[in-house]
Amino acid sequence: MVQIIVGILILPIIIYAPGWALARVIPELGNNDGLERHFERCLIGALWSGWLALVLASFGIFSIWLHLGITLAVSAGAIWWGQRHSPPCTAVPRTAVRGYEVALLVLALLVARPFEVILGVRDAGVYAVTGFAIARTGSIVQTD
Repeated sequence: MVQIIVGILILPIIIYAPGWALARVIPELGNNDGLERHFERCLIGALWSGWLALVLASFGIFSIWLHLGITLAVSAGAIWWGQRHSPPCTAVPRTAVRGYEVALLVLALLVARPFEVILGVRDAGVYAVTGFAIARTGSIVQTD
């Protein structure tokens, strides 16, 4: 239970920090509306996180704390490097924020289907089980 709570608390940092740091280095990433900007940051973070987790698991040294440490170190380095590029922060109107929240809630209700992950023989279930095995052992345990 503690692992789930720690994972829920760490996940937003792991997913958002790399994209936010890269947006500080490349000012062109911040020249769009609020929802698109946050989507880009989360996408960059998810790609970084997946790549880093796979590399660490390939070496057999994956742990959430090592992953978090590397992610924060790389993000801090990118922020430090891109300090001179810091674009002005533009506020998103409150009505737009409410619209984004409603759209995200509807998306979560329509798309979130945990039964695919619970059934281990389906494609989504295989990915989830592989992720759990990597988290438990620190390496990739399946062989071809």
